[in-house]
Amino acid sequence: MQTKQIIYVVGDNFANFAHQHARAITFSEFKLRAASAREENLFLPGQGLQSEQLSAVYIANTRGGMFLVSEGEIATRRETHKHEPKNTMVSLPRRVAPKKFELDLWIDGRNEVLSDHQTGQHVQGIALIEGARQSLLAVTEHFDLSPGDSSDFIVVWSGIADAEFPHFTFPLPIKINYEVLSKEVDRRGQMKFEVFIDFEQAGRTTACLLTSFAAYRKGFILGKEHEQACDTLDAMCQASSWSEAEVVEGQQALPFDPPMLNGMLTAATE
Repeated sequence: MQTKQIIYVVGDNFANFAHQHARAITFSEFKLRAASAREENLFLPGQGLQSEQLSAVYIANTRGGMFLVSEGEIATRRETHKHEPKNTMVSLPRRVAPKKFELDLWIDGRNEVLSDHQTGQHVQGIALIEGARQSLLAVTEHFDLSPGDSSDFIVVWSGIADAEFPHFTFPLPIKINYEVLSKEVDRRGQMKFEVFIDFEQAGRTTACLLTSFAAYRKGFILGKEHEQACDTLDAMCQASSWSEAEVVEGQQALPFDPPMLNGMLTAATE
């Protein structure tokens, strides 16, 4: 019996990767091959696939008697705070130990972090940073906040103490390992966390972050935000760089050339 060859299917925006490897193809190429009655390879989903494309890859394998099940259910708007499903990047978290969790990273080809361009064969670091942000939201919402409390809290990312990218991450399946290092709860029920997040691919860490964040009561943090917004606006107005010498006959000098202004106005009215 001939062993099926595994071929990974990636989104068309990862063509730079697919075109340089015999065991990786873009979704556009997959559609042509999957239509062939003689196709006997096992197709596995990589990164960059839209939800319906992901389903098509799973369905294509059933013809050969292979029934694949995705690793994890995609997280919802409640867990990731993303209004557009295409921008959700993580699965629902799975608890594997009292303070350890796993999630799957899946990047839709239409995701906002991929909207410009791809350089080389790897997944951009900014996509991993966003995946880390969504993972801390998902774990906190799923395990630390009840559905009734969720709307009363706002999660604020307070800092990244360290971030390393020891290996390139490629558009293939990626697992997120998430560990809570510390958790503090104050009298208001607000929580502060320090967590370690690493991205695993082919059994090795490709990126890792040591980061801290907090879940604040909405009234408390929105008040702090407004206070800082007022202070910042006042400071910027008082420290204006436009001096009296720049005011000529009642008109302030522009901080850029008039031709640039004309171009801006033309673009704004088109």
